Amino acid sequence: MIHAVCPRRSVIDRYIAVESKLKHCHLSDNDWSDLNQFHKIMRPVHLLSQRVQSNIETASVALVLPAFDHLLEEFTQIQMNIKPGSYVSVCLWRSIQKFERYRALLDRSSVYFLAVVLDPRR
Repeated sequence: MIHAVCPRRSVIDRYIAVESKLKHCHLSDNDWSDLNQFHKIMRPVHLLSQRVQSNIETASVALVLPAFDHLLEEFTQIQMNIKPGSYVSVCLWRSIQKFERYRALLDRSSVYFLAVVLDPRR
């Protein structure tokens, strides 16, 4: 949904300006900036989801760790280009921490180990 909204800022701003009931929905420049940054952050998640969903035969628990690693790398790269201390930066930093915590849990999981060992594609 964000991908549909971001390029239409001027249309949305004009519509909100005309509709008095929507005045409280007006987004500031900072709000639009945050929205665009969140869109950039979520793009790798969206692309990864599409790739996994497009070929359900290859989806398995064995793909979780590579997916986590990929998203961690993407998020870390994105964070380097975001203003430190901003709301978006803090949200992204917390997401990275959560991913790292789950990644550590996966490293200790026998279920993940078995899924990789028993994966018929390997």
